[in-house]
Amino acid sequence: MFTIPAKASEIAVRALIWIGAVAAFSAVIYSWGHRNGVRSMEIPLAQEKAAHAKDVADHAQVLRDYSERAAHVADLARQAQTTFIQDRADAARRHEQELAHAAAEKNRLIAGYHAGAVQLQPWWECPSVLPAAGSSISADLAGNGRQADAGAAVRAASLAEGVQDGIAADAWIRNLQAELTATRKACGAPL
Repeated sequence: MFTIPAKASEIAVRALIWIGAVAAFSAVIYSWGHRNGVRSMEIPLAQEKAAHAKDVADHAQVLRDYSERAAHVADLARQAQTTFIQDRADAARRHEQELAHAAAEKNRLIAGYHAGAVQLQPWWECPSVLPAAGSSISADLAGNGRQADAGAAVRAASLAEGVQDGIAADAWIRNLQAELTATRKACGAPL
């Protein structure tokens, strides 16, 4: 075995004591610094956490506001769509009624002409389009009142169709205007 001289063991013991003292002193200093460091950061850290929580709450409120606004806009869009569909359906129904009125007005005028309740104005009798006097057609028309009446009935029917076309054209224009108005109303554009 190996023997340790007394002087070497005394140096070793002293070195161990110094190392232990330095380690203990370092541990005390570290503990003191750590404790003071944590304490010094507790208030700013708490303030930072509170500020972060406030930011999160503010952002959540902004998102809730956006969500409510989006839901409101969606409701407005659904209402506008419903109104638009109803307006278009009403316009289409009115248009069909006006077209039926135009056809009925044509039939009323033709029936009135045949019954003698409606007469053509003199300028619609068109004597200038009749063949020249002396021809067989003019003789037939002049001599046969039925054929002359047939020509007048054709002109009356043609004029009644013109009245129907005019009423239908007015109805079509009103329908287009109703479509435009419904579209502008649904889009929120000024009427």
